[in-house]
Amino acid sequence: EAITISRLRDGLYLDVNEAFVEQIGWLREEVIGLTENDIGLWPSKADRQRWVAQLRQQGRVKSYEASLNARNGKRHTVLISAELFDLEGEQYVIGMLYDITEQEATRKEIRQLNSELEKRVQERTAELQSANKELESFAYSISHDLRAPLRGIDGFSHLLADEFGERLDAQGRGYLERVRRAAQQMGTLIDDILDMSRI
Repeated sequence: EAITISRLRDGLYLDVNEAFVEQIGWLREEVIGLTENDIGLWPSKADRQRWVAQLRQQGRVKSYEASLNARNGKRHTVLISAELFDLEGEQYVIGMLYDITEQEATRKEIRQLNSELEKRVQERTAELQSANKELESFAYSISHDLRAPLRGIDGFSHLLADEFGERLDAQGRGYLERVRRAAQQMGTLIDDILDMSRI
C-alpha cells in the first residue's frame, strides 16, 4: 500500500514510500516539499476539502473512496485510510492508499455484462412470446381447419349408417363403421397435438 505523510492544511508532503511512487508516478524526491495541489493529485480542490473535513471531524478515516490523478494522467480509484497526528503545534496526516482501480474496472465490466445479459434475456423473451403466438395461431388453425372436414366425415357417415344402413350388407356397414372410427381417432389425434403445443 502507498503510504504518505503530509501536512493537513495544505497537503505538503514530508515523505512517501515506494508504493506511492509506483502507483502515482512521482518520484519521492520530486514530491517532498510539494503539496497535493502542486502535483494535481486530487481532481479538484473540493474533493480534497471533503476528505479533509471528514478527517478533521473524526480524527481518522477508514476506507474513504476517492479518485486520484497519477502523473501520467490516469485516474486511480483508491481507498484511503488516514489518521491525524500533531507535530510542533501543526496537524499532519499519515495516510495509506489502497488502489482498487482494477477491482472497480472489473465491477464496471460485470455491471455492463449483466446489463447486456438482461437485454439479451428481454430479446429472447420477446422472441419466445412471438413464437408462442405463432404456435397459438398454428393450434387454432389445426383445431378449426382440420376439425371441420372431420365433423363432415363423421356426420355424413353417421347419416349414411342411419338412413341407408339396411341397404348395406355387413361388409358395407363394416366399412362405414371403420370410416367413423378413423374420423373419431383423427379427432383424438388433433386434441393430442393441441395439448402438446400448449406444453
